[in-house]
Amino acid sequence: MEAKYTLTVVDVTGIQHYIFGSNRLAENVGASQLVHQATTAWLRDALPVGRHNLQEGRNALTIDRQRFLEEDATLDAEVVLCGGGNVLILFRTGDLARATITKLSQRILCAAPGIEIAVAHQEFNWNEESIGGEKEGVHYRLYQTLNQAKQQRRPSAPLLSLGVTLECAATGLPAVGFTERQGQDDTPRAVSAEVLAKHDYRDAARARFEQIFGELITGYNIPPDFDDLGGSRDEMRYIAVVHADGNGMGKRFQKEIEKRSGAKKNRDCLNALRDLSIAVDQAGMQALKATVQRMIARFDLDQSEEMRAFVKGLEDPTNNGERNLPFRPIVYGGDDVTFVCDGRIGLSLARIYLEEWERVTQAQTKLGQAYACAGVAIVKTRYPFVRAYELAEALCKGAKQQLRKAECGDASALDWHFAMSGIGGTIQQIREREYHDNEGKRPLYLRPVGLRAGVLGPTWYGWDAFDRTIRSFQNNSLARESLGLDGGGAGASTLRQAQGSATAPLAELVEAKRRGPELFRANNNSLWRERRNKVKQLREVLREGANAVERFRIAFNIPLLPELDQTKPDLQEKGWYGNHCGYFDAIEALDFYLPLTEEG
Repeated sequence: MEAKYTLTVVDVTGIQHYIFGSNRLAENVGASQLVHQATTAWLRDALPVGRHNLQEGRNALTIDRQRFLEEDATLDAEVVLCGGGNVLILFRTGDLARATITKLSQRILCAAPGIEIAVAHQEFNWNEESIGGEKEGVHYRLYQTLNQAKQQRRPSAPLLSLGVTLECAATGLPAVGFTERQGQDDTPRAVSAEVLAKHDYRDAARARFEQIFGELITGYNIPPDFDDLGGSRDEMRYIAVVHADGNGMGKRFQKEIEKRSGAKKNRDCLNALRDLSIAVDQAGMQALKATVQRMIARFDLDQSEEMRAFVKGLEDPTNNGERNLPFRPIVYGGDDVTFVCDGRIGLSLARIYLEEWERVTQAQTKLGQAYACAGVAIVKTRYPFVRAYELAEALCKGAKQQLRKAECGDASALDWHFAMSGIGGTIQQIREREYHDNEGKRPLYLRPVGLRAGVLGPTWYGWDAFDRTIRSFQNNSLARESLGLDGGGAGASTLRQAQGSATAPLAELVEAKRRGPELFRANNNSLWRERRNKVKQLREVLREGANAVERFRIAFNIPLLPELDQTKPDLQEKGWYGNHCGYFDAIEALDFYLPLTEEG
């Protein structure tokens, strides 16, 4: 019996600009929720009523994995995977497929202007043609058709004005309404239909967040804006945009398809794709929830002065002193995750998420051990958000490229950048221009950093070495010991005058050190206030090379720098080992790193 079915793929295009093109958190999360709706609830509403396999779950729509189109005559549409901007459906007929896409398109046009989708259909004989396989399969042909449709589609050209109109400041399109008043500093704004739709779905985004994370965030206010992510309103605030993505996940899906060639394996092929998709989605969600759980637990467990001050800054005086959660996911579900948080915990949270992703996937029988990379862009709250996201995405991609270049597939890595001002060029151009020694030959950075030592860069360097070094610079007792800061104030200033600059002849500095130790023993508290300034001075001295670092140590009576590798004494004495600078990354991150894990 001939069974002519149609395999349909739907791909939401231009997601990044649609979600991240605003500097208002409410619009970002609302846009993300609209994309989620388009590929879940709205898809369900467009499918033949009662004749599909989507069902209501506890927190979201789920796929009934026990109903198959070729076996169940009451089924006209079998959803293979959905969510995250991608949908794959097996339809009984091509007419049903086209009717569903028509309904979905109309819903998106009316309820979420600005979202665009690309669609492809592939009709085939279920009993004779293979879905899987390499280049001969239906799945391969379907995605070839989709790529052609994307290349040939006409770009959207919206009408910019009609008669006398107000212009939307966010999109440049005609305004169709006004936003509601939000917070003390916000006033109603004339906005386009696209922005208005994003605002309309901000509450749905909040509800989804509360539903998924539940008791984990009890007692915390969900931040409505970037300014509420943490820190005092009287100080310059920074946020971290963290983008993480699984390593080689596309290849995993492709492998499942290619090894199931032949029409007799069609059912096995679709089930494998569905099971892997669900496993990835579950792993990503579990890893993110575990990250939030560890973060909140640390707020209560860590009684250090720095952590107490940080937690105090989360209290909202306008809301009875309740704490604001310094974290908000924007895109989540699957291996592609983007969240924003207080700038001081961005690096720590990125590291924790990668650890949790590794741990969760190792326990997943359908998925198996998987790794990921993350990019962290730390920017001011008023920095263009779409550029911050693009920077985080570029850093993540760069880390993946370095892992591939090192032929290290079983590792996770992260990279980061502090955008203190406008970015001029790509991250590679910025580092070539600003992150090399004074001769322009040797890089000052060791990023990206592998979670394990030796994965990328020198064998003695990894996340633990970075973490240990920055804690040494931050910790009062450790810094006193490693930097030799055991006196100061006016005495330190006097000694600097006696010694001259850190670039003075080495012999003179040795003699100055011999004559002036008593000056360092005076006024201990005053020098301690200068301790961080000396660490930051070291950052600039590192640009001058190993000899300059050694002069600097002698000039300021610094015995050794924090230990990175006991077999590499040059590192502690000169800051450099060959072409590798061991301390620049940690010093640069000094003001933007609050540990959320035990030291180890």
